[in-house]
Amino acid sequence: MVFQLRDASDQLLSHWTRSSRQSEHFFQQTEEFLEDLKSTCISEREYRQLTQLLQQKEADLVFRYLELQLRLRTSEDRDQQHIAIELEKKLENYLKNGDDPHLKREVALRTMEAAVCNWLCSLGLEAPPLAQQLDEGNFGSQIRRNLGLAKKEQGFKLVQSDALMLEELLEKSDSSLEYWNRICASFEQLIIWEETLEEILKGIQTHPVSHTLDPENLEIQLSYFETEIGPFHKQLGKLLHENILAPFSEVFRAATLGKFRVKFQEINNAYGALKNALLKEPVDIHLCCSCQFGEEVGPCWDEKTRLMDLTQITPFYAHKKGSQHSLLIFTCGGGKSHLSVTKAMSEYAKGRYHIQVANTLEDTLASTDVFKRMLLNFSQERLYNHLVRNEEFEWVKLLTSVGPFFLMMQQESIEKQIRLEVLRHHPDLIISCFPCLNTMFLNVARDLNLPILMVTTELDTTFFTKGMNNRSCDLSYPKWRMTLAYDTPEMRSNIEKRIPSDKISITGFPVRSSFNRLSLDAEKSALRREFGIGADDRVLLVIIGGIAGRATEKYAGILASLNALDIAELTSGDLHVICLCGDQKVADNREMRFRINALPTNQRLHMHAIGAIDDPAKLMSISDGLITQPEGCTTNEALTIGLPMIFHAPFALMEWEVFNMEFCIQAKMGSRFKPQSNSAVKDKERLLPLIKEAFERRAQKPDLTFEKKDFGKEFLKLVEELIG
Repeated sequence: MVFQLRDASDQLLSHWTRSSRQSEHFFQQTEEFLEDLKSTCISEREYRQLTQLLQQKEADLVFRYLELQLRLRTSEDRDQQHIAIELEKKLENYLKNGDDPHLKREVALRTMEAAVCNWLCSLGLEAPPLAQQLDEGNFGSQIRRNLGLAKKEQGFKLVQSDALMLEELLEKSDSSLEYWNRICASFEQLIIWEETLEEILKGIQTHPVSHTLDPENLEIQLSYFETEIGPFHKQLGKLLHENILAPFSEVFRAATLGKFRVKFQEINNAYGALKNALLKEPVDIHLCCSCQFGEEVGPCWDEKTRLMDLTQITPFYAHKKGSQHSLLIFTCGGGKSHLSVTKAMSEYAKGRYHIQVANTLEDTLASTDVFKRMLLNFSQERLYNHLVRNEEFEWVKLLTSVGPFFLMMQQESIEKQIRLEVLRHHPDLIISCFPCLNTMFLNVARDLNLPILMVTTELDTTFFTKGMNNRSCDLSYPKWRMTLAYDTPEMRSNIEKRIPSDKISITGFPVRSSFNRLSLDAEKSALRREFGIGADDRVLLVIIGGIAGRATEKYAGILASLNALDIAELTSGDLHVICLCGDQKVADNREMRFRINALPTNQRLHMHAIGAIDDPAKLMSISDGLITQPEGCTTNEALTIGLPMIFHAPFALMEWEVFNMEFCIQAKMGSRFKPQSNSAVKDKERLLPLIKEAFERRAQKPDLTFEKKDFGKEFLKLVEELIG
């Protein structure tokens, strides 16, 4: 039963009414608590006085009084015992003078003080000494003084996120009693929920593992837990976000949500280990962590739009049990290469680490996007993809030169947003595959004392090292590395202009694991049957970027004009042209696919226009040549499996694309084609010998002058080293 507050001083007790202990049995619980302490921690006279209060329906006041006295009287500190005696005197005076508010005020202030002390203890610190007298007017100043003392004497014990939370409270200028009342109420709730999660975790970890358990009944129990824990995870996230954390600063809220996220990950790991032990089969469970991107997660845990579905990614490297460590990958959807690399890293890490992904431009830095404000919600990422798809390369160059300038101008704001994102996810390792901002990522990682791995998604690392020097960031910070795909003199000299050599790790390019495995003959045969490809037929693949540039249709038109004599120069069988037309949810892509499939061709030429596919490795494995834009991901995927390329190279290319193209041409794995005329016949005459040359090279084993390392193995080795 909840006591109804009557006078002005009772506002100090308002936080009690939000306690999770409130229920219809609260009065009975308080009475039982009183009985338990009788003759041990409270005197007979005090027992009678408290019983009298209970009869007046003041259960809240009695419960808090007992909590305080239990803690004060069991302490060996004489000062705390003295406070207990003073509290007992105020109880007696309160009963003699029913209108005297001193007891309520004292209990309320002491309860708030205890909430702060308990919160400090939850951070691993020792609670500061209690104040002999608590002044209602200066309560905020007294508490802030105690917090400052704890930080000064024991701050070295704090992890960085907890130190930030404590600093935020110390820097808050509001010392009003109303503010600290809300803060202390939240502290109390946070501790209760932490204890609740600890109890759940302990219950799972101590669950008996027996071979004699009924498997059918066990499955029912496990399914029930899986059904219940997900909604509980979401509901607690909402409660934390909307109610408990409301009085705190943005940094404090982010750090607290991150800590609770880790609590749920521990429950997830413990439950996965239990299920694995009981069922005697490997399991990869993610009931309440952000690895399960395919399921809707409560907005208070993951406010950001999901970039990809990681539920379909199967771990390439098998692990007996998952690690308790989590990885936060900063990526973006511009050009799709970064997403492909993110999928590759997620694939290698899944089954061993928790994987979390942040869309750097669209979500983390949405508030700093100048283009979004100027172009009516048309973000920098969307603008980039629109320009690339329509081959507005001069505008793309302008965007990629001006965009980083605007970002650098907002360094302080950007670092704040990155820090908040990191605190919300509470990772053990930050991974960046996003260019331009690595200076800021390194600064945030250093401030939070977290390791960071920077994964380059282009052979030209200029954009990834932009602005990195000893003035802008601490290059000597020991917990960071940057990857380099291949160890060639040109690539090494390029990256070493800004990055110390001991921070560079040669890893191979971050391609999906499927590109490092030889496709089985049965898989190839099944795919060839699907497209109707005969044993003597040749296959030409057309991929103009992950967003399916308009040039896809242009090349389809050129190739559709090949006659029987042209095809006879290329193959003794038929020629199959497979064009990837991008995401079919986009109307323009669907219409392009229909138009390509409707092109008139001769009997020996077969045109296949299809939508985007998640993993093109199998398609590349049955192809004899590739027409593509020289962007980092597709280029290196083709290099990995030895597929010769013809590069679509119009009048303007980005600097990194030129680097990719020249690198492949020098390795004798590519040639350049520049459409010049509006006549498909003339372009066909120039393109035909390049296709023939690519087909001939495909029949030979490429003799590369650089080592192709297995990125998955090197990546996991680096992650273990940095976390270790």
